[in-house]
Parts: sequence; structure tokens; C-alpha cells
Amino acid sequence: MFGLYLLSAAILLASYLYARLNYVRFRQYAHIPQLPNHLLWGHLKTFGKFMQRGKHDRHPGMLPDHFFYYEGDEIYQNYGLLR
Repeated sequence: MFGLYLLSAAILLASYLYARLNYVRFRQYAHIPQLPNHLLWGHLKTFGKFMQRGKHDRHPGMLPDHFFYYEGDEIYQNYGLLR
């Protein structure tokens, strides 16, 4: 009998966590334009594309400045984001 309660509690917890992850991942910020990302790797693919452009010896901390001031319009157009 206790095993049945434990199994049902585990199923309820798993379904709640799945619903919460789905909400946070796909619905909470769906109205805000965002760069494409991966569930596990995040924005590393996009970050790699940006790092291959321009100077190869730049520090990754310079990337946001370079992106927003120099390549922002092109990136926004490539990913269909509004500016």
C-alpha cells in the first residue's frame, strides 16, 4: 500500500516538474524575440559563430559590445528578430 502512494507521488512530482520546465522554457518569454538556443548547450553555437567573425584574438567579454555596436543589424536580420 505504501509503495502505491510512493509511486503516485513520484508520478505527480514528475508531471509537475515537466509542466514547469515546459512553461519556463517555451511559454514564459515566448513574446520576447530571442536567439536560437539548445536545451543542453544554450547559446554556445551562436556564440561560436560570433567568435569566428572579426579578430580571432579578442576576449569573449568583448563579444556583447561588438555584437550590439557593429554586427547587431545583420544578426537581427539573419535570425528574424525585430530591432
